Amino acid sequence: MPDHVTSAASSIPFSFFFAHETESQGLSSPPSKGISLYKDGRLVEGNCVGRKVLNRIQETYNFELNGKDFAYDMARKLFTLGSLARNRLEFTVVLEDVLCPLVSLQRYTKALTTLQRSSLVEKSRQKPLERMRVLTNALSQNYDGFEPMLRNCGNSINSSFIEVEGHVLQAPRV
Repeated sequence: MPDHVTSAASSIPFSFFFAHETESQGLSSPPSKGISLYKDGRLVEGNCVGRKVLNRIQETYNFELNGKDFAYDMARKLFTLGSLARNRLEFTVVLEDVLCPLVSLQRYTKALTTLQRSSLVEKSRQKPLERMRVLTNALSQNYDGFEPMLRNCGNSINSSFIEVEGHVLQAPRV
């Protein structure tokens, strides 16, 4: 895995949970701790992509954060953490797309030649029977007919395709 990640890394499924600690005496409060967890509850640690995104954010915005704990909402916004008294003059940093440079060969820098384009189309094209098989498998795997909420509402979803007859209309004339 390279040291930098793509902008698609912002869709990594992890979230932040915060433990705010307060101090009853005085106006100051200790800093809160931001703990990042995957949606399944595992900690984001080690050298995984999620940790690399967080480390890159910390390195890039270290001056703006000034050593404060932060949260990243996975939608290009960075928040500082802490009690309201401590953060009354704080701000939200909107992350730039430059933060996530592209991995080499991820995007074409030049236009494809006709031969390259036709080869790419040919390799990615599905035959009608293959496409029908893929759609049938997807429909059977995502079958929600056993969903009690749908049954209680009187809705049902068929697990097979329905044959429909039709024709294409002519385009309207001016």
